[in-house]
Amino acid sequence: MRLLTPDDIRPYQWDMARFTYDVPHSALLAQPGLGKTVSSLLTIRRTLREGTVSRWLIVAPLLVAETVWPDEINGWSHTKGMPFSVVTGTQAERVAALARDVPIHIINRENLTWAIRHLRGRIKWDAIAYDECSRLRAGSPKTKPRLRQDGTEFAGRLSEFGWLLHLRPMLKRLILLTGTPAPKGLQNLWAPIHLIDLGKRLGRTKTAFHNKWFFKGRNGFSLHPREGAVKEVTQKISDVAASYLAKDHIKVAAFKPNPIWIDLPPKLRRQYQEFKRDMLLTLKVSERDLEDFDTVDIEASNAGVLVGKLMQFCNGAIYDQDRGVHHLHDLKLEALDRILHESLGNPVLTTYLYQHDRDRIMAAFKGTELMDTGAAVIRRWKEGKVEHGLGHAASMGHGLNLQSGGSTCVWFGVTTDLELYQQFNARLARSGQKALFVMGHHILVRGTVDEVNYRSLQDKDASQQRIMRRLRRHISE
Repeated sequence: MRLLTPDDIRPYQWDMARFTYDVPHSALLAQPGLGKTVSSLLTIRRTLREGTVSRWLIVAPLLVAETVWPDEINGWSHTKGMPFSVVTGTQAERVAALARDVPIHIINRENLTWAIRHLRGRIKWDAIAYDECSRLRAGSPKTKPRLRQDGTEFAGRLSEFGWLLHLRPMLKRLILLTGTPAPKGLQNLWAPIHLIDLGKRLGRTKTAFHNKWFFKGRNGFSLHPREGAVKEVTQKISDVAASYLAKDHIKVAAFKPNPIWIDLPPKLRRQYQEFKRDMLLTLKVSERDLEDFDTVDIEASNAGVLVGKLMQFCNGAIYDQDRGVHHLHDLKLEALDRILHESLGNPVLTTYLYQHDRDRIMAAFKGTELMDTGAAVIRRWKEGKVEHGLGHAASMGHGLNLQSGGSTCVWFGVTTDLELYQQFNARLARSGQKALFVMGHHILVRGTVDEVNYRSLQDKDASQQRIMRRLRRHISE
């Protein structure tokens, strides 16, 4: 493959690099496929060459840390040869990688806390680039308290967000990267902006932020922006946060959602409606499955749990309270079989929600390859050698460049999380996709929570788009 040169960098990517260089602590909100990685590397390289920064830490999702960042560094003439170390793998491998005397360490977010504790007072990073910062949107400094075996409470430890706050005073530079900054609305902006300015623009606490710009819904806990809040908040942060929309700069293959509707047979429909009404599902089981009983009760303790159980019902299997799996139907497997048959051997990328979804799909379709098992299968997909790839959107939905491997994806069950939804779709519908469009099949059960979730994703996207448009950078190309 040809080594790319600075002449291949697009004007808007140079502008993104100028923004992150000129604003030492900044949020780069660029939609998937625009090249946040290469733009950030321009700033990383420049600050290292100038000597204004001595060591960078890049934090990213696991597969992105292991494949995307190393591939980008080695794929450009001006960054190839920059020393770096990828801190993943076993503890022994991580310790060795962390000990390497290099200006760039790349680590997956799950190991960030471990690395900080391991180094203790020997941390030398004075700059951080955090890829997919929307993962920090909860803004909680500590993890939730846990109960010991004796019933006493074990205090929560510093969360990932908490550790970043701890490191923040020593950081000369901080670049926060994401293409989905507000998947649940305006309230998602407080945490990343707080890391940037320590409360200067949106308030020192999340509570103060909520009290100033939101009001509570009728249920007493949902938040809704006050009139004019979007305009006020985006104006306050526009000097440290910049948005880049794909439609302004590149031609991206359109993502075409294709809902495939399934109707539950009468008996299953009655079961579903009774479960939804009573929050209780009684299933018959054989003696081999459960000794001394011929039925099992699956209860939903609250409305949130009920939604998850109903989503499982639609997918065809459901967990009981002991994590036992109970088969309900194969309607979605049959729909997936039709999709794969009609693809005529062309690559298809399927995402699942629950482990029992994964297990049933793997059992039903021989030759299916799990995409979240490491860098090797990702590279095989990109080479067009994987006919049916399967993975969870949370593990392969961020940062991976999969557009060269195919142009068809399948949602076996629809998530409620807009960020995961958009990020997964953007693995194929991004710059470099050779097909005119990416077909996104959604296997949905009509008149159920599937349909509600599918519609609500459109509403959440409208809210995020308002924020992105207000923070858009206008550049002359």
